[in-house]
Amino acid sequence: MNAGDLRCKVDFYVPGTSTNEMGESIQDGLEMVADGVPAQIIPKTGSNPDASGDLDETIITHKIRIRREKADSIGLDPSMVIMYDGQRYDVRYWMPVYKNERFVEIHTVMEMAV
Repeated sequence: MNAGDLRCKVDFYVPGTSTNEMGESIQDGLEMVADGVPAQIIPKTGSNPDASGDLDETIITHKIRIRREKADSIGLDPSMVIMYDGQRYDVRYWMPVYKNERFVEIHTVMEMAV
């Protein structure tokens, strides 16, 4: 992996919180944490668990690689959302790239807009 492979500029968001009229905490949109982070997006798997052909049930996963220093400054969290070119990726977990520990792989599930 070379730093030149980080061609995609991704944005990181966390769910925004607010309170409603009854004083309950609710999620209200997304709040940006970091924008324009250089990344490499690598497709992993795609599956349709019920095999009925229904696109609502399709699960598509990706690995998103970023620099370790940037991941530390962002403060990765499983509730985060990554956006790239209008596409939403929900963060599941992350781990270092063991061959080159200057990078972190963030494993995501792509949201299907059907």
